[in-house]
Amino acid sequence: MKHLLFAMLMLTATLTAQSQYINGVQVTGTTSSLIEKFKAKGWVFVKNVEGVPYLKGSIGNYSGCEMFIYSTKSKQAAKVVVFLSEQANWSNLKARYKSIVDVYTEKLGQPDVDNEDFEYPFESGDGYESTAVRSEKANINSVWLDIQNGNYEVSISKYMSVRIICENVINMRIRSKENDNSLFD
Repeated sequence: MKHLLFAMLMLTATLTAQSQYINGVQVTGTTSSLIEKFKAKGWVFVKNVEGVPYLKGSIGNYSGCEMFIYSTKSKQAAKVVVFLSEQANWSNLKARYKSIVDVYTEKLGQPDVDNEDFEYPFESGDGYESTAVRSEKANINSVWLDIQNGNYEVSISKYMSVRIICENVINMRIRSKENDNSLFD
């Protein structure tokens, strides 16, 4: 019995030590507990969008942010997606993106993936980068894989905003299997 209790304590300690954070909040536990933690940081729950909690608030010095919290069927937090506020032009958007990537690089090291690709007829420096972003002809992202059982991504979204994704790798695997299994329901 002592060995079982010790093993369970070690597993709990390992999972706690190998968790990911966004805005100082650990992405683990139930969705409702995660929402409460974000509310304590000033985020406001707005509504559920197709079963996904949607919140508004600030992250770092950036206000006007939107957050979505994805979970497993058992309501365990799997992924948090934050959209910073929309930028009016390409130069501001790119500067904001670079600033956020620099913060993550300082904390997590060099990204495993670093893309800045534009699809034809667009290219970097052509003056039409905003059009490329809005028409989903730009793939600009930095990804850090399996950092303490978490994946992180900073990218530029079609909404002319920086998107930050934090995934709990274990719960995302469960969520993926649940979605695969739902094909047979």
